Amino acid sequence: MKIVLIAPPWIFKEKIEFVSQNLGLGYLASFLEKHGHEVLIIDSLIEGLKTSSLLKTKYAEVLRWGLTDEEIIKLIPQDSELIGITAPFTDSRFIVNPLSKTIKDSFPNSILVIGGIYPSTLPEEAIKLSNADIVIVGEGEIPLSQIADRKKWEEIKGIVFRKDGRIVKTGLGETVPDIENEIPMPSYDLRSMERYIQWSPRGNKQDRTLSVVSSRGCPNKCRFCSIHNVYGRKWRAFSAERILKEIQIAIERFDINHIEFEDDNLTLKKDRAMAIFKGISNLRSGKGEKIYWSAPNGLMIRSLDRELISAMKESGAELIYLPVESGDPKILKLMNKIGWQDHLQKTLKVIKNCKEVGIGTSAFIIVAYPGEDKKSFQKTFDFCKKMVDAGIDSITPLVATPYPNTELYNLCEKNGWLVYPDMENVLIYQRYSHFLPEFVQINTPWCSKEEAFARHQIMMEKFSTKHNVRKGA
Repeated sequence: MKIVLIAPPWIFKEKIEFVSQNLGLGYLASFLEKHGHEVLIIDSLIEGLKTSSLLKTKYAEVLRWGLTDEEIIKLIPQDSELIGITAPFTDSRFIVNPLSKTIKDSFPNSILVIGGIYPSTLPEEAIKLSNADIVIVGEGEIPLSQIADRKKWEEIKGIVFRKDGRIVKTGLGETVPDIENEIPMPSYDLRSMERYIQWSPRGNKQDRTLSVVSSRGCPNKCRFCSIHNVYGRKWRAFSAERILKEIQIAIERFDINHIEFEDDNLTLKKDRAMAIFKGISNLRSGKGEKIYWSAPNGLMIRSLDRELISAMKESGAELIYLPVESGDPKILKLMNKIGWQDHLQKTLKVIKNCKEVGIGTSAFIIVAYPGEDKKSFQKTFDFCKKMVDAGIDSITPLVATPYPNTELYNLCEKNGWLVYPDMENVLIYQRYSHFLPEFVQINTPWCSKEEAFARHQIMMEKFSTKHNVRKGA
């Protein structure tokens, strides 16, 4: 088939804060090409960095940055047989649903597919509110290639579609079991790599940054997390050799000098992580500079011992985020945080080790999680002071957010703790670097929405804080 994959425009409260390197589409494209299909990628944001329009939702006004729907239509070849749109966030629905209707009107004979976080967490809403023929639930490689191979839709696992006026669900989708051998490296030729590396997904404009995902899936079961909706709970990893080869290619072709690891579990297996870090230690950019890296999504604290931390430093680790989440064991247990019993003691040890070897650290802290009363928040506040004493560089405060199809969301919905009963009209993220009162989504017996914002502000005022948007943004 002739296939077009579209990265839609993005929503920001004001100016653009970063661009995505669209790794997901890069992997899909290379996988589809491997199976004999012809692929084109359209990145609506990178192609429309100077184009914005006011987007009004029920509760907010934001800016939609990127190409207009009409401009996107003009870039789609007339002979396209399959058109796929990625919806990487729940908020993407405010752009993707109307875009899908415009595309379907212009290409009625093409198969229109939507995949990503939004349809994976809210498949029925996505199929009802968009004009897509199919939405993919979960990882996209296998179902999308089967659609392109013209397999009967009823026989494809992990999709939702309409038939005879009813919605058909085909169950849990298939994930690629052996990603090492079955998924090629993400396509560099179909993505705007030169422009991507100049402005990283975390706002870094001073370096030439490559986004890397070295593994998929997460075996942990934190109640606030939605990542399992796409990649599942089984951890699947590329080998160290494969990741180092991918980085080397990027050095040779694009002269990158910085890596942002997007993994949720980069260090889950120590031997593999050690091999990656030792390999990076031997790499140099085209100017002979040492390659360095950061882990903005966080590293699993329990996996970090002194030997691994030392290897991280030697390989150029610049900054790591630690998913501490809370300073109260009671809240950690409610979150279903793995190893909650000794989590805080382990955290302090890791911070001290990072400080001793010279790696910057910041701690993710979630305030206002259901069950966090004033006494519990005080415990978290006091633990943050202990982390500062141990050598942490900054705190990254967040307010508990009920992402759709998570245990946290279901709990809040069941108990009437959602600030907005019609969450389908709510923008979850409107600004990444500056939190505002209207972004609070829950109101619990232990903490009102006003108190939740106040706790966030206390953290911002009392500690050196850091969010991912950084370096020349």
